[in-house]
Amino acid sequence: MDPALARAFLEYAQDVVRTFAGDKRILAWDVWNEPDNVSTSSGAAEPAGKVAAVMAVLPTVFEWVRAGNPTQPLTSGLWKGDWSAPDKLSPMEKMQIELSDVISFHNYDAPEEFEKRVRWLQAYNRPILCTEYMARPNQSTFQGSCRWPRSTSGGLQLGPG
Repeated sequence: MDPALARAFLEYAQDVVRTFAGDKRILAWDVWNEPDNVSTSSGAAEPAGKVAAVMAVLPTVFEWVRAGNPTQPLTSGLWKGDWSAPDKLSPMEKMQIELSDVISFHNYDAPEEFEKRVRWLQAYNRPILCTEYMARPNQSTFQGSCRWPRSTSGGLQLGPG
């Protein structure tokens, strides 16, 4: 929320990315996790205007990370909402998809909901990564989230198919 800190964030982001830009252990860079999450689970209220402020700076954050010359793709994970059609996406979700090299998402629901969301995202014809899942109270399990889709080699398929 403080533009005076932008330079420090830029330097930090670029230092981290440059340090690990060629590291084979890094699959992708999630440049901003749940950028429109206004959770108050920590007990502290989010700053007023947080989502608008994040939307204004998110493209810049992608630029900062790209300036670090990573060999890995960039993403910002979708986590809520209806992704079944472009006109149903929020402005933040549209921005996340447009700026991301690969599409990442979170889903803590039963296998049927997980599969539905993967199918929705396949319409973008890009690799898809699930970066958060597993909540047994929501009927999410490792078996249910990892059973679909599978490639012919038996591993998870990261692209359309």
